Amino acid sequence: MHEDDCRIFLELLDAIVDRVLTFLAAAFTAIVGIFVALVGTVAGIATRDTSGAGIGVLGSVLFGWLYILLGVIYIPPGVFLYRTASAIRRMNTGDPTTALEDALKNQKSFWRFVGILSLVGIAIAVLAFIVGVLAAILVPILGRQA
Repeated sequence: MHEDDCRIFLELLDAIVDRVLTFLAAAFTAIVGIFVALVGTVAGIATRDTSGAGIGVLGSVLFGWLYILLGVIYIPPGVFLYRTASAIRRMNTGDPTTALEDALKNQKSFWRFVGILSLVGIAIAVLAFIVGVLAAILVPILGRQA
């Protein structure tokens, strides 16, 4: 009874999110990353300016690679949810015990991945905050000495 209710919503999410939006978002993010990295590289070659503009070029190339990495990170959650929905679909056609175990295993993998990604994001945010505070304190001090 409950698996039918869950199956309906998972199939809807599977059709809309997993098969379309998740992989489109991953592809679009990676394409934007490639574009940003290429623009940064071309700008660096075109300007050949060493007066500090290179930091902007380097920054755009690094952000391009960051976007490509984020595009790749989108893929595993979509795969885990796709496998969960497939396993729930199999509950009505095959061995329900094995299908339920597969569904729960994939849900566990999904939430483990999301949890680890969340912890990494929080750690990066805390690190960025510390670097920002240190920069706000040290830049005026170091600026006076120059």
